[in-house]
Amino acid sequence: MEVLAVWVHVVGRAHGYHPMMAEPMDTTRRVLSPELAGELRGERLATGLGLRAAARRIKTDHAYLHALEAGKRCPSVAMVEAIVAAGYVGADLASRLRSAGLPDVGRSNRWHTRQGEETWSYEH
Repeated sequence: MEVLAVWVHVVGRAHGYHPMMAEPMDTTRRVLSPELAGELRGERLATGLGLRAAARRIKTDHAYLHALEAGKRCPSVAMVEAIVAAGYVGADLASRLRSAGLPDVGRSNRWHTRQGEETWSYEH
């Protein structure tokens, strides 16, 4: 019995199983569609913003913004709102990003205050 408990704790969690759940956890990562990610990048480039400047405007890390634009990540609802507030996406893209955004519930994101300014960062 102890061997099974160790397997579930060590190996099982790595494969999406949790000891208190009857069903396996969904470990798939949602990503933006290539079309939506490309449009996000295209609108940023159309405004003349570089990746780092846009990330500063959104108050996130440039690597995370690059992952969004490459279609490797999906933004949370709060991140979509930060992108829209940055002012470089049109209304059509903003509404499609909002529908693609992930709910913030249960995510490991935090607001950090640095030098009196609210900045957004993801803790991995």
